[in-house]
Amino acid sequence: MRIHKFKQAFTMLELIFVIVILGIVSSVGASLIANVYDSYISQKALHNATTKTDLAVKQIAARLTFRVKQSVIGKKLDGTYLEITQIVPGDQYRILEWIGYDNDSFSAKEGKGWSGFCDIAASTKAKLSSPGSGLGQTKKIIENLGGVITDAVVIFNAEYYSESGTVKRYTPQTMGFDGLAAATTISPVTGLGGTPKTLIKVSDKGAAVEKTLYDQYKLAWSAYAIVPEQQTDDANTAVDESKLFNLKLYYNYQPWKDETYADGNSSMLVEDVNVFKFQGIGNILRFKICVQEKISSSDTVNICKEKAVIR
Repeated sequence: MRIHKFKQAFTMLELIFVIVILGIVSSVGASLIANVYDSYISQKALHNATTKTDLAVKQIAARLTFRVKQSVIGKKLDGTYLEITQIVPGDQYRILEWIGYDNDSFSAKEGKGWSGFCDIAASTKAKLSSPGSGLGQTKKIIENLGGVITDAVVIFNAEYYSESGTVKRYTPQTMGFDGLAAATTISPVTGLGGTPKTLIKVSDKGAAVEKTLYDQYKLAWSAYAIVPEQQTDDANTAVDESKLFNLKLYYNYQPWKDETYADGNSSMLVEDVNVFKFQGIGNILRFKICVQEKISSSDTVNICKEKAVIR
């Protein structure tokens, strides 16, 4: 009888010991699982924020690579703007805007587009001879992208032009950002000519503007704008930098036709942004984006990327 009771007590002791061990193992296992899960959530948020920021930076840099240098401006929501090189840190210019030249047809692999060269001897101010061009392909590509050839303008590769005998500098105002009346340094395209098409017909604004012809030019048909917008349905709401906002790309509009970015198409670049800054120094344009991603209701991760576009 005593032996039986002793066995029962020993068995009970073993059971208690097993329960204690299992409890310890379960506690350690639960802690490990919780730590792994927390790490996964943090790493996922970090990955998402990094990926979104990288993609946005690459898209913006790719567009800015083909900018017309003298056309880049910083703009306020009320339309006030300055040349990018005139903006200093602390200025409240949040919108980055520029005219982009048509690299799609310039770099076309199947069929050449505009060559970028102007035969000055064979050109007039109303008809530009562009040897080596296949302007029919340029027209086709622009149409495939949603534009028309008469959206386009010719902009010569120069720092200065002549106006009534006075040498003046190319500026965003004279390149279309003050509307058609002030767009004196660009030549709006009215049509094409030649077989094959190597002639660009442009409107000549008359004797009031003496544009000098140069042997190199760029052809552009759209301006672009990177616009921070508050995360509301009202696109005109001023950006509150204490809150997250979205960055949108606007395109397919022509300032030289008295259009603004609101007249163009738009696409979302990146959401949940808390910093978008830019600065221009000479031929270098720098910009910075910071994107925030939630880890939990109270914790977030913040990723910042900065890039310089030299061209």
